[in-house]
Amino acid sequence: MNLFFYSTETGGTGGQLQRLVEALVPEEKVEVYRTIGSLSERLYLPRNSTSITVLYARSKSELSDIVSLGHLFNDVRVILILLDRKDETIALGHRLRPRFLTFINSDLTRVSEVLRKMLGHDDDILEVLKRR
Repeated sequence: MNLFFYSTETGGTGGQLQRLVEALVPEEKVEVYRTIGSLSERLYLPRNSTSITVLYARSKSELSDIVSLGHLFNDVRVILILLDRKDETIALGHRLRPRFLTFINSDLTRVSEVLRKMLGHDDDILEVLKRR
């Protein structure tokens, strides 16, 4: 399993998302990318059969850059975090065919729940839901 994490932001929401991902996946299994170029280079390399990418797009231009790599995400499960709820932004994000799409100002624990499910940690989700 490969887990790719992309965010140009190391603090704030980007840092929070990275900590969330690293809490669920062993550190050696998480590959962090801070530029579109480095993510693109990695996606061209061979991957395991199960690849998940968590993408945090902080601006419309950054989202456009990510979408321009759409063909590289054909066999990758994508979790996408968008900057706003504008129809145009959402439509652009859906071009990546994400398994889960959410927004910067949403409850990011949902990202954790979806990622747990993708990783096959269904029992963990049930325990989290029971505690609520």
